Amino acid sequence: PRSNAYFASPLALCARRVSSAASRLLGTTSLRFALHGWQRKNLQTELSLARILLDELIDPATLAALIKEQEKALEEARADLEALSKPEIFGVEIKAAENKIQGEKNKLASLKDQAIILNEKLQKTAANQELIKDQIKELETQIKEAMNLQKSAAQNVKNETQAMAQLMIDSEVQQNRKWLAKLKERLFITLENDKAAIQKQLEDNRRAQELQQEHIAQAEAGLKKLTSSNELDQNKLRAIVAESEANISKNLRSKNADLAFAPYKGALMPAF
Repeated sequence: PRSNAYFASPLALCARRVSSAASRLLGTTSLRFALHGWQRKNLQTELSLARILLDELIDPATLAALIKEQEKALEEARADLEALSKPEIFGVEIKAAENKIQGEKNKLASLKDQAIILNEKLQKTAANQELIKDQIKELETQIKEAMNLQKSAAQNVKNETQAMAQLMIDSEVQQNRKWLAKLKERLFITLENDKAAIQKQLEDNRRAQELQQEHIAQAEAGLKKLTSSNELDQNKLRAIVAESEANISKNLRSKNADLAFAPYKGALMPAF
């Protein structure tokens, strides 16, 4: 009888084709009287191999082992998918990446604060230079006036009092000249060196900020890559799970069909 289960099985179709091809040899429908010599021997060999293959595939243990293996692979894929989806597992990596980004941003913020302080120092140094320039001008004016007074007093020294006044003017001029020298040293050497050092620090800070921006970009790219990779892995595992479930379902249907076909195996595989 041609049952639906029989025609639904690929193995049954294969066996049916072998039997059908053999039955048409030499223009007859009888296998026993149609075959002669090497033809019969070759067909016996092919049918024997077909019987072995069919017995093996119809054997419930074979298909059950295959289904068990696929179920194991399915469980592993589901476990991996669950691991990638759990916040307490994948979320740790995400949190670490986010913390790294925040750490790099904090370093950049610190560099910007340092730049503000350095600019304030630079402005203060420039203000000090302007102040010292004014002091130098004022001191130079005082020295010039004292020298004029000293010159006039030197011409009119007639008594001890005038001589003492002359000495006092000389002493004041010397002190002013020493102070003027210190002011000029501070203006042209100390403050200039301070300004150069601050400008160098600002330049270093600028380069450090640029480098820190690159670190932030790299950290953000790493987080994006981690998220994309996780999503891609999840999609792959979902596809594997779906495919494994479909294969298991297909094999179960094939197992049921082969079991239904088993009683007809002898009729489809005649002996010679």
